[in-house]
Amino acid sequence: MQRHNKQSGGARLLPVLALVAVAGVGGYIGLQYLGGSELDLGDQLAMADRYCVDCHNSAEFAGGVSFESLTADGVHTDAAVWERVVRKLRAGAMPPREATARPEAEEVDWLIQSVETTLDTAFANNPQPPSPLIHRLNRTEYTNAIRDLFELEIDASAYLPPDNVVEGFDNISEALSISPALLEGYLSASARVTAFAVGDPNQRPYASTYRAKPDLSQSEYVPGAPLGTIGGLVFEHYFPVDGIYRFEPKLYRQILASVRGLEFPRTLEVAIDKEVVHTADFGGLDDQKRSNEDNAFEVAEEIDDRLAFDHFVAAGPRTIAVTFRRKPPTQSALLWKEYRRQLIDSNEDRGLPHVHTVGITGPLTVAGVGDTPSRRKIFSCTPQGEEDETFCATEILSRLARQAYRRPVTEGEVTELMNFYEMGRDGATFDKGIENALRRMISGAEFLFRAESDPADVAPGEAYRITDLELASRLSFFIWSSLPDEELIDLALQSELSNPETLRAQLDRMLADPKSSALIQDFSGQWFALRNLEGIVPDPGIFPDFDNNLRVALVRETELLFDTIVREDRSVLDIIDADFTYLNERLAIHYGVEGIYGEQYRRVSIEDPARRGVLAHGGFLTMTSVSTRTSPVTRGKWILDNLLGLPPPDPLPNVPAIEASDTGEPLTLRDQMTLHRADPVCSSCHQLMDPIGFALENFDAVGRWRVEDRGRPIDVADILYDGTEIDGVNGLREFLLDNRYLFTQTLTEKLMTYALGRSIEPADMPVIRQILRRAEENDHRFSSIVWGIVDSPAFQMRTAGEVGDAPVTATARTTGDRG
Repeated sequence: MQRHNKQSGGARLLPVLALVAVAGVGGYIGLQYLGGSELDLGDQLAMADRYCVDCHNSAEFAGGVSFESLTADGVHTDAAVWERVVRKLRAGAMPPREATARPEAEEVDWLIQSVETTLDTAFANNPQPPSPLIHRLNRTEYTNAIRDLFELEIDASAYLPPDNVVEGFDNISEALSISPALLEGYLSASARVTAFAVGDPNQRPYASTYRAKPDLSQSEYVPGAPLGTIGGLVFEHYFPVDGIYRFEPKLYRQILASVRGLEFPRTLEVAIDKEVVHTADFGGLDDQKRSNEDNAFEVAEEIDDRLAFDHFVAAGPRTIAVTFRRKPPTQSALLWKEYRRQLIDSNEDRGLPHVHTVGITGPLTVAGVGDTPSRRKIFSCTPQGEEDETFCATEILSRLARQAYRRPVTEGEVTELMNFYEMGRDGATFDKGIENALRRMISGAEFLFRAESDPADVAPGEAYRITDLELASRLSFFIWSSLPDEELIDLALQSELSNPETLRAQLDRMLADPKSSALIQDFSGQWFALRNLEGIVPDPGIFPDFDNNLRVALVRETELLFDTIVREDRSVLDIIDADFTYLNERLAIHYGVEGIYGEQYRRVSIEDPARRGVLAHGGFLTMTSVSTRTSPVTRGKWILDNLLGLPPPDPLPNVPAIEASDTGEPLTLRDQMTLHRADPVCSSCHQLMDPIGFALENFDAVGRWRVEDRGRPIDVADILYDGTEIDGVNGLREFLLDNRYLFTQTLTEKLMTYALGRSIEPADMPVIRQILRRAEENDHRFSSIVWGIVDSPAFQMRTAGEVGDAPVTATARTTGDRG
């Protein structure tokens, strides 16, 4: 791979700049320039006159930037523009590769150093970290908070609409708006959640339906089901009380309403916590004959009635398995090619039956409230008589409110909760009174919003440390997407949490906790857009083997890679260059890897360098394709935006589609894109994206390796935006590693956006640069970046007098020291 006039990303870290911390949070405040060569920004800006002003002037205004209006004295006031300039220069994206005159690498490095030094010094002299607005709990945070508060797993999507996404994440405070529909959702959720948690014996029957994905293949054993079964669904269901519940499994029906798989006799099994509680036979000659010769719909309805039953279930979370009894393989009377996506075959009779939905309704009758993890968590005090009820209610509500509100509660707040308890208790039971008070607790602003208010002795515009309690809340929602636990709150009340050694120990503890899977799945799922895979369905006529089983495996492969980097504290560069991956049998077959069997994922060493890192992950490759083919444009744009931090401009309106051949000869996608890129209007953007995307053309639209497209060899060689020549995925990976500073900067920005719940602003960049310097010294380990964020002014401080500073309640800052 050849490079054009470019140093590696690591070489562009300020080699002559020495910064030292003299005071402040995490060593960031009070940075001083200690010497080295003199960095005269005015001299450096003369380079811009020679190489940049021809395009970046007030007339042409290329990229929305004019160097004619920029001065050395105004660098800190024009920080947003200069940060863009630095990023483009560091990437080698400017001047463009076709420019006739380009500066020497040393000139570029000196300009970068001069600008960054000026910006970092301005921040050090007057740190004003931007502050997030009041933060509403999003669906994920609400779900996890309920789990930790009540030991109760819920599906918040049943009550709350999806959250808006900004900067690629759904926890950004500015996007977490409030609407009447959302408030109604929170109220509805509070009623159902508290009734389930307390175990209200008078609650009305509640119906839940679990639905199989339309392209879920049910031909293999499902983990969690009893041995000796195949297919079906396995899921967790919460039974709020001891009682009788109605179970209604329904089988998948074909186009003409007949049940699939009636060719041979079958047996459906329903198990609760792996204990079989119901079986039902169907299929075989009689059912098949009646379905074919009589009314298929009536036969299907009769079979569904045969599967339904009532059963007593003890309260609490239970694992429900609705599966089919495995039988020895039987040769069908007909021979046909069987795809891995089972339901692609439209034959009405043959094939395996599939569970379509499972409905659970109840309780139909109540035998008692039972003994559940939720009740054990809530009822820490049991009154022996009416004279004990007030004391017990006060103890229960005070303890839970401290966790729910993430701070000690005031006397007035306890009084209010007790008023709701009394209203619920009137004419009912002690449990009903607690349920009513808990409903008030989790539907109030104190629980649903994370508010930080300015102390009275801080002037507007002044930066200050947040309290230890606020720090505990920020930390727990960053790592766990949930409430701080008792250990964090206790340390905060002792003003110990802000001690760097204590804070680092708590961070390490929280990362080791299983609850940190929220960070792994939530952050990686949004950064890599893995959530989007659920809605992507490759054309079944072209990719008949793609099913939901594969979709789940593709997501899990990337999640497990990120999980390993976090758990083993590996270098974040493994995201690009990991020499291992995680496969189960389904994914191994998809990739053509032999010797992997079963549903369990295992760590597999990678011998083929083309399969190293996330660039070869089928999830990313499928997500950046269209339903019928690959999309080099989408793949290139995603890498520019998410791995290099260089988002291309938005497409112009009315962009023409790619062209077909005029001669009738089949064209490869590269041929079509070359014709499209010949238009000068299109070329300026496509020359950024297309070469990156074409480097991945050996991977088809679902991530399988290929060497031909439409019968012609695939050409993956190209020249990148900075003049670097690459030849396929290995050259692209090497390019990313050479530009590791850009990659780690982009990762840090994404992770900081997620951690702070707000967009990154120019004032954050000096902090990010300091984090990157520390991370480089520690081999870019994940913990060094996470610790750099937590230990930064952006995380531990805020600036007074901003819009989001108004407290949700008057007691928002009654406890906790500022340190």
